[in-house]
Amino acid sequence: MKCIQLWKLWSSAEPNNPLVLEAQSRMNNYSKEDWAVMAKEATELMEDMGYIVKNNLGELPEEIFDRMIQHHTDWFYTPNRLNVNRNALYSICHKQYIEFLNQYAPNLNLYVFRMYRKYAHKVPE
Repeated sequence: MKCIQLWKLWSSAEPNNPLVLEAQSRMNNYSKEDWAVMAKEATELMEDMGYIVKNNLGELPEEIFDRMIQHHTDWFYTPNRLNVNRNALYSICHKQYIEFLNQYAPNLNLYVFRMYRKYAHKVPE
């Protein structure tokens, strides 16, 4: 499971969602180099989360949440509280999201759920 597959699921399920529309608009302007930088950043973030879980270093820290929000803001859209809570729910209830997260570490999806719920207050409503 790849991130682009999750994007396709979401964008096809909610084609008129303002966040989907913003992300589509922004992605249409990316160069090949932009895509490479964005993918590298995303992979590092996911690997860092996986490292924390695999090595039993505790819950995902606020810094990881901040990096996740910044990644979305920099490349796709500015997350809002509804979006963060939706992602939290998907991390424990949506098969494809669970598969995507857990390829980086067993049960990473549970850590992501708790992280999103713990820090959701940091994003605007």
